[in-house]
Amino acid sequence: TQTDLVMVRQISSVPVLLLTHAKSPIVNGADIVALAMKNGNGVTVGTGGQGTTGHFGTFVISSGLKVPTVHVPFRGGAPALTALALPLAGGERLATLADMRPFLEQGLVDVVQPDTGRFGGLTQMKKLAAMAEACAVMVAPHSGSLGPVAEFAAVHLLSAIPNGLILERLQPEWPGRAKTIQTALVAEKGHIGVPQGPGLGVTLDPDFIARHPSVRNVSVATGGWNEGTENESVLTQLRRPRARQIPSANS
Repeated sequence: TQTDLVMVRQISSVPVLLLTHAKSPIVNGADIVALAMKNGNGVTVGTGGQGTTGHFGTFVISSGLKVPTVHVPFRGGAPALTALALPLAGGERLATLADMRPFLEQGLVDVVQPDTGRFGGLTQMKKLAAMAEACAVMVAPHSGSLGPVAEFAAVHLLSAIPNGLILERLQPEWPGRAKTIQTALVAEKGHIGVPQGPGLGVTLDPDFIARHPSVRNVSVATGGWNEGTENESVLTQLRRPRARQIPSANS
């Protein structure tokens, strides 16, 4: 019960979204209530199991909308997703092949979205693409929010793998992002040309970079990270728990 446990601190915040098909007549909470009243027995909701985020999210929605729900707990996320028959993507905050492996092997995603800067560069991304291809999973690199160079690398990756899908692109969260480089990706009619030239085909502006030294991703929330890693780069930050499990060379 609520009196048996005491909150120590919040360590993360997980958004829970309610989505419908683009052609679905359900567009708001009132439509869900109307559907529940029409069915008589409420709304049937499938989740990955008892006590999961989906289970609690269902409870919150049901309580807020005063809609009766029938909870169907599957034995894990994979069978729940199979029953849903809806392609899902994820993985933008994972940093190693070991992190991605269970999502691929258990069929939890249809599309992986690694970030070039966070996942370890093109070498690791190529390995992941091969793993994904073996599991019939597509690759749609994250937007390159760690910098424009990461986005250039993602474009090259998509041109070199057989299971590339799309490149996620977002509006820059910082106006200076475009000034960091002296070249730019050219998008035309939904397509981006593969950059030409030495290396990744990107030229940096060293003077501008020197005036704006990188500290951290300005869009990353504070709090909730592994102890002592708040200000580390996201590449080493997410790898820290794994490093503690590997014996040192001197042990």
